[in-house]
Amino acid sequence: MLEIFDNKIPDIDKIYKELTRLPYYYGERDAAEYAPTGMVSPLANDTITYNSILDFLPRCEPLKDRTIIRAYVNLFAPRENANFHIDGEKGMTLLYYANLDFDFNEGGETKFLSNNNTIMSILP
Repeated sequence: MLEIFDNKIPDIDKIYKELTRLPYYYGERDAAEYAPTGMVSPLANDTITYNSILDFLPRCEPLKDRTIIRAYVNLFAPRENANFHIDGEKGMTLLYYANLDFDFNEGGETKFLSNNNTIMSILP
């Protein structure tokens, strides 16, 4: 199931500023057979970003009983390609896009592949 919640987390300017100051490293792989793409930074539970998402969960009916297991930030350059992958067989993945602005020509959409081989793309 795919559900979109748009503009539900406040403090986007503070979050964006915080995310630009995190230390990122290269080397995250979507799967062992793929080359690394993008950069990643762990998201500590004392950050504005983490706590903003944590505060959002109980206010959102489908997420109200969920807990955060792992939190991290992906950073991709414009037009950089990520590989298709599965985040896990159990649980749920919550994606939060911290873009202040977005240019459609930069790419960056998240693509979801359904069981009937249909692709749905979500813009940042």
